[in-house]
Amino acid sequence: MDYGECEVFASGFVFPEGPAFDREGNLYITDGKGGRIPKVDLKGKVSTFVESDGGPNGSAFHQNGELYVAEPEAKHITCVSPSGQTRVVAGEFEGEPFFGPNDITFDLLGRAFFTDPGESNVEDPYGRVFRIDPDGTVTRIAEGMAYPNGLAITPCGQGLIVAETFSEKLHRFSLDANGDAVEREEFAYVGTGRDGEVGPDGMAFDEDGYIHVAVFGGGIVSVVSRDGEVVEQLPAGGLRPTNAAFGGPDRKTLYVTETENRIVTAFLAPRGGLRLFGGVGPV
Repeated sequence: MDYGECEVFASGFVFPEGPAFDREGNLYITDGKGGRIPKVDLKGKVSTFVESDGGPNGSAFHQNGELYVAEPEAKHITCVSPSGQTRVVAGEFEGEPFFGPNDITFDLLGRAFFTDPGESNVEDPYGRVFRIDPDGTVTRIAEGMAYPNGLAITPCGQGLIVAETFSEKLHRFSLDANGDAVEREEFAYVGTGRDGEVGPDGMAFDEDGYIHVAVFGGGIVSVVSRDGEVVEQLPAGGLRPTNAAFGGPDRKTLYVTETENRIVTAFLAPRGGLRLFGGVGPV
């Protein structure tokens, strides 16, 4: 596959994560350790969109222009309006607070899915995945995971891919019409065996169904085919990439948040990114 050279697009962050694009093509990332959500314009100029002490991590745009943010330190999902006003969307399940939401995504029906790993690991796999319906109802759709992290809805809309960081695997959940998980299977192994590697983090689909997965500690973005085969390993610009998102003209530029060098890198991709519920261009 023909990917371009990895270049630095923006810098000056503490721990960049959660890339998401608005309809004008501006990039919003989370910088939880910096206590803010930065906005990066089309030329790479960085400004602060809103400050936050909740440890913002994963984020995704709603079709109405609001940015939904997983905040593990605050243990809730926050919604930020285009003007920077914030409100809590979800903060508990069955009367108990979340462990610490990590990443979030939308399907094309406007349902939000998010991971809630807490401090789960292979020895104590208690991590969960939740769904928030448009009416605000919160439903647990999966549990028993060793740090569920990044996640993405499949192009067909009937599957959910979840990165299980500490097993270094991607899991595929089949979704029914209600958005409930009816089947779970191991989809791909994306580890590289590199010393110090932690495992898969955030991810993004392209329009042909290839998943681009940031491998934290591996220094790469793994490109995974629709059959679960790793077909490319792209340099991320440092050893600790956290997430990836498509943007730019025709959504053909892949942007990667990388925390070793505290940067956002970018390179051209051979296919455009999957059109999301909210973000660049009309849905």
